[in-house]
Amino acid sequence: MPNSAPKHTHIIDVLVQSTTKNRKTGNVPTIIVGQNINEIKKSCLDSGCPLLSEKMGGAGQYKKHGLKPCYAHASSVSWATKSILKAIDKGSKTIKDYSIREGFRRSSRHAKFFRLSSIGDCSSLSRKVINKLVNTGKEYNLKPLGYTAGWRQRPDLKDIVLASNITMEDADKAVSKGWRATCQVPKGTKKRFLTPAGNEGIICPEQTQKNATPRNKITCNSCGLCSEGNQHKTRFKVIGFINH
Repeated sequence: MPNSAPKHTHIIDVLVQSTTKNRKTGNVPTIIVGQNINEIKKSCLDSGCPLLSEKMGGAGQYKKHGLKPCYAHASSVSWATKSILKAIDKGSKTIKDYSIREGFRRSSRHAKFFRLSSIGDCSSLSRKVINKLVNTGKEYNLKPLGYTAGWRQRPDLKDIVLASNITMEDADKAVSKGWRATCQVPKGTKKRFLTPAGNEGIICPEQTQKNATPRNKITCNSCGLCSEGNQHKTRFKVIGFINH
């Protein structure tokens, strides 16, 4: 498949957290797109993410939909990322400690997927880096799971991740281009729904589970609906996330 990545992306690499305490995703190795704050921010800006805040250089598109800006840059995700970068700067950790090989090798034996990504947008990664993630993941029985707001400029990623959108209409546009897609949905939306174009959708099962216990709680690692892009054998073309 041809490399459709923007020319600048050859300088963007990744860091890999081998484990996480994220209760939604489960303990899966997690990708950070970029190896410093500037690369991370640039990947989000270049993707055209509509949830990117004006402070980060975004256009503030989220406001007209009554949404808040992306949480990743102003939450524990950002703090954890900065902690990793600080450790590397101080020398207590190295880039190799967070390499793809090390991150996957040291992941939980229960992990089925790797998350692409916790912060940063994978549309800024070259196909060479994407292939290294996917191929190394296969060695450790880890499948890609994640999203990109930059799906319009990276059609080559549709077999890896889902197209991230705010509205069902934009999700339909992505599906018409061969993607599976995500969108935001308001509270009260039925668990299973049809988009305006008639595509079958389902709300993220982690958000609709009831009376969950630590033993039966649904996580991304146990669900996998958002994995493998359009290769996933499911009738649900659109995954909805309840506004929060």
